[in-house]
Amino acid sequence: MMNQAAPDQVLAHTLCDSHAGELCRVDSVFLDADISARLAGLGVSVGRHMRVVRSSEPLVVQVYGTRIGIARVLADKIHVSPEPALAAPAAELR
Repeated sequence: MMNQAAPDQVLAHTLCDSHAGELCRVDSVFLDADISARLAGLGVSVGRHMRVVRSSEPLVVQVYGTRIGIARVLADKIHVSPEPALAAPAAELR
């Protein structure tokens, strides 16, 4: 028997699995410290809300009004949870 999530339970996945237009929150980053630090400097860090703008190569996210391209090989190491549009602070997405 497969385990199924409750209707109100949010399933986490990798950023690589996200779709264009999806709003998500970063849950964890499994990358080398230098790459993680570089992404954090650009605004991609644990707890941050961002919108996926493009899900092809490179994957493009919008954080703090800035669009950032991330190679899919890196995006596969960033775990996110989908967020409803109203859950993200508007200032972070402008």
